[in-house]
Order: sequence, then C-alpha cells, then structure tokens
Amino acid sequence: RVSAAELDRLAMLLGDVRCGANAAECAPHESRLRYLRSYLRPAKASKSIAALLALAATTAVISQFATKSSHDLASSGSLAARGMPAAFDSSRSRGDGAMRGSVVAGVLSAGLFAGSALAQDAVQWRIEDGGNGHWYQVEVASGDFWQKQATATTRGGHLATVQSGSENSFIAALVAALAWPNEACSASLGGYQDRNSADFSEPAGGWRWVTGEPFDFTAWRGGEPNNHGGSEDFLGFWRFDCAYMWNDGGNPDPVSPFPTVLEWSADCNSDGIVDFGQIRAGELDDANANNIPDCCEQGVACDCPADIDESGTVDAIDLAIVIGYWGTDGGKQYPQADIDGSGEIDGADLATLLGSWGACE
Repeated sequence: RVSAAELDRLAMLLGDVRCGANAAECAPHESRLRYLRSYLRPAKASKSIAALLALAATTAVISQFATKSSHDLASSGSLAARGMPAAFDSSRSRGDGAMRGSVVAGVLSAGLFAGSALAQDAVQWRIEDGGNGHWYQVEVASGDFWQKQATATTRGGHLATVQSGSENSFIAALVAALAWPNEACSASLGGYQDRNSADFSEPAGGWRWVTGEPFDFTAWRGGEPNNHGGSEDFLGFWRFDCAYMWNDGGNPDPVSPFPTVLEWSADCNSDGIVDFGQIRAGELDDANANNIPDCCEQGVACDCPADIDESGTVDAIDLAIVIGYWGTDGGKQYPQADIDGSGEIDGADLATLLGSWGACE
C-alpha cells in the first residue's frame, strides 16, 4: 500500500517541477496537486501507482522534462486524441512533427508527386460496402512498371492487385472516373509475368502479383493473354471496348505518362484497419509522410494512448504532461493528453495513465 506521505511527496515533486521559482504560477498548480492527493488516496492505490511513485521520485527524470522546451516536446510528434474525425482536422494540432506529417500525407494522398500529371484522391473500398478496407488511387505518372512499383512502395503501398470480380469492378470504376483522354479505359495493375518461375509458359503461365498474393482470380479479355509481339509481360486494363477486362501488354514507356492504379493494404499493427486510412484520419502519426505509421517504424506499440510523448513507455514524463495540462483539453501541443477524448484532462485520464504504467505492449 502507498502511504499518504508518499502521495504528498509525489505532489510536492511535481509541484516543484511545474512552479520552480515563479511563485505567481504556483497557486493554480497547487490546486491541481491537491486534487491529485485526494484522487490517489491510499485506499485507491495500486501496484501501478507504487511503480509511478518509485519513478517519479527520481528527480532527474522529472527535471529533464522540466528543462525541455515545449517546442522540443511537440516536435517529437504525438498520438492523436480519441474521437478524431475521418478527415484531418487542422484545428486539433498534434505537435509540430505530427501536424507536419498529416499535412504532407494529405498532399501525398491527393497524388501530387513528381512525375504525376493527373491523379484522383485515394478512395477506400469499405468493408461495410462488401470491400476489403483497402485504399486505391488512380494516377497518371511516368515510369516503367518496376519504377512505379518502387515508388508505390516508398509511399507505403503497391501497384494494385485483384482478388475478385467485385474488386475488379471497383477498380474499373475508379479508372473510368479518371477520364484520361489519351488512354481512355486503360491503366496498369500490379500483375507481371515471371519468366524465371517454374510454371512459366507463354502466354498464360507464370503470372504473379507484386505482393505475392495468389494469382487465382483472372479477368482476361477474350483472346488474352496472347503475348502479342513476344514481350507482353505486364498486366492492365486496355482501351479496346472499355469493358475493363485484362490484357497483357509491354512494359510501360518510362517517359510517357500512363494511368496506374495504386493500392494501400498494410496493417502493420494488426488491428484490422489499413494503416493508410488511420494516418489520414489522424489516428496514427506519420511524421516522415511515407504512409507507414511512426510507431511501426520505431518498433513501439501503436495502441498505447497513455504514452503521450511516444517514448514507448508510460512514465513520469507522461504523468507530468497530464498534471501540467490538468483541467484543459491539452491545447495545441498535447490534445492527446486528454486520453479518453472527453474534452478535459481529468481523473479518468489519470487513471488510464496509471493503469498503463510501464512499457507499452
């Protein structure tokens, strides 16, 4: 059990950090600390609180937080508050790094890339509509097949793969909406013929998806594939009769822009939701704007809302942020300190933080 004296010591430590030598700032913080003492009375103490006190008693840790500027803390990025809308909301900044990532990600999703002449915004094939939850985008860009696949990979996606007739129809509708006059009804997909495969034979053997998914479903146009000219190793829709059936064709000209379908399907944190959509919604940070969540690249838990500073551990620094912004919504720098998204940092957020104490899992 944790004694009242230990709780008072914790409050005093935090008070010293927040107030310092500026007596004018102490009064409001003292009232918050009185609330802390009453909220964490010994009857409510737990193992997580004991761990909290042991760490908080290390003055050097908290002093490090106190001497770190608010801008430095903000620039490291932060988790978004719960309840963010589906579109990026600029009124709820999540720190310099996170805000920068969200703005750039918005530009990326619009398809404004070097070498792109025209692009749609990315569209989700929603699960509630019978889809797979993946995101798709049609853009007109230069580059051959492998160059486009490499570019898609750096953006967290890949050239589109097709696993069913309904997915084929969904993608075809996006291609039709692009209305690219030069190559109406045409677009490259993520299929290719692997000439080194054991089952390679012309014209129908050795076809692969760039993701390694099974090449079971096909939608070849009548008479296709036919390996016309002897080097048609790449898959796409072709203009013929705008029926959006498949054709084998040559490697796209690396200079001439051509419609291409991109797909985002990665779920690095295995929560059943495609990362690309969570980044767009502000639920996962992506400071370097590569459409891969920062938490996955850093090897830390993505669903650890009490880890306010994204260090991978819920510790005294996170606690100090909660206390420092007590009774507010966290402002522009720390809206994520309102862990439950209630609009105010209060005892419920503190309880969640203490219950999550330690390394994120």
